[in-house]
Amino acid sequence: MTKIISIFLLHIMLLGAGNLTGQDTKHIFSGPRDKWDKNMDTTQTGLIYQITKPGEGTKPEPGDLVAVHYIGQLSDGTTFDNSYERGEPLTFNYGVGQVIRGWDEAIAMLREGGAAKLIVPPHLGYGNRRVLDIPPNSTLNFHIELIGIKPNEEFSTFNTAGYDTLSTASGIRYMVLDSGQGLRPDTTSWAYLHYTGYLPDQRIFDASKLRGEPVRINPGAEDVIPAWDEMVQKMRVGGRYHIIVPPELGYGSAGLPGVVPPGTKLRFDLELIHVSEKKEVKPFDVAGKDTVKLDSGLQIIHIKTGLGSNPVDGNVVKIHFSGYFKDGELFQSSLKTDDPVIFAIDQGQVISGLNAAVKQMRPNGKARVLIPWQLGYGEEGNPPLIPPKSDLIFDIELISVVK
Repeated sequence: MTKIISIFLLHIMLLGAGNLTGQDTKHIFSGPRDKWDKNMDTTQTGLIYQITKPGEGTKPEPGDLVAVHYIGQLSDGTTFDNSYERGEPLTFNYGVGQVIRGWDEAIAMLREGGAAKLIVPPHLGYGNRRVLDIPPNSTLNFHIELIGIKPNEEFSTFNTAGYDTLSTASGIRYMVLDSGQGLRPDTTSWAYLHYTGYLPDQRIFDASKLRGEPVRINPGAEDVIPAWDEMVQKMRVGGRYHIIVPPELGYGSAGLPGVVPPGTKLRFDLELIHVSEKKEVKPFDVAGKDTVKLDSGLQIIHIKTGLGSNPVDGNVVKIHFSGYFKDGELFQSSLKTDDPVIFAIDQGQVISGLNAAVKQMRPNGKARVLIPWQLGYGEEGNPPLIPPKSDLIFDIELISVVK
């Protein structure tokens, strides 16, 4: 079963916010370790910390983009990472599970400009995973400095106060914040959702809005947790539900390693953004249509002419396509997953035959294209999908052109 979760590690999302501090980092962990850790406090979760500078700016809210300079060391004093030396802080969305739990917990105690020393036990770090030069089950030492906060106005959690809690026969509890007015998805459609997932302590472990696009699921296809399959089919477009998911309808006794502990009850904010019907993959009917042969060897059969201008160098196009071998066997189709292909004309982003064919089309046009292997994947093909020297057939729909 595919899980709708993105796991971000500490070294991911270096967005180059620049070196915003001139602090000398050589003496941050100076002196015997057993001296400076005696002056530290411990949270209920086991994080050992010392606020060395509380900061005077604002406090971050979940979802805010924060910039953090840091030094990370193993227990033996070996430095495994140092953002000061790189000259760029780590930037990430705070409070939504994009970094280790010890960091999210510590940053909640700081204001902009603040700094802290941390001793992060394995269960608040990387657990039993090996990450780059960090051995499994490592206790980690950090100096962190919160140097910037950018509020995220697009991200917010649902306010469920005052809403009735309903229950399904399967054991899901839910609140309907907005029933929606649009279509209701079923097994024949694609459902596009924004979601935020919460652990029992209300900590956010994933949120789709922070990636800038909703997630797409096929209800009933069992490619998400069972609770999603069930609840999405109750919703209409525009609907907003808060659901409480028992472990057996979530990630069960196995959990999701490093993110969701075994046997965990979860909560989700769900918003149904869009529903689209699953498109049938059916070869174009070319009976009675003329074939245009180009000097390159490309052959084009126009099924629908379309309107507007042909795309030219640098234009960005969006297409749906189905690709067939000469014997009619389908090898790939964007219709199956409702994933149109987007590429720039004459920029080498697709095979030359497909690029040349789209240049002969107009927006909303449809065409069948016969691509000789020299204009496709060449002598080597694209194993294991495309054998060497394969002549290919593409049915193409040009959805749009952006100049």
